[in-house]
Amino acid sequence: MVYKNREFHEAPPAMDGEYPPQATLEIAVSDALGIAGGVDAAHVTVVAEGSVVTLTGTVLYPQEVARAAEVAAAIAGVTEVRNAIRAVEPQPSRGL
Repeated sequence: MVYKNREFHEAPPAMDGEYPPQATLEIAVSDALGIAGGVDAAHVTVVAEGSVVTLTGTVLYPQEVARAAEVAAAIAGVTEVRNAIRAVEPQPSRGL
């Protein structure tokens, strides 16, 4: 078996660190949403591009959309929140 040195375009691969800054920010926002009151963020995705955080997914009530943006904006390092969360109010159950 022949082992080759790891290279990418004739140069060794480079890593900025185990967790790039965007991942650290995404984790911080996700953790804050998970423990914040007033929002069930089980179906919310957080993506950071630099210091801009985009929230996508669904929540049950419209007031949770605003609460999620408020929580994300309060995290150190977040300069802008793009909120694309949709509220899907639960449908009343019908007895059969």
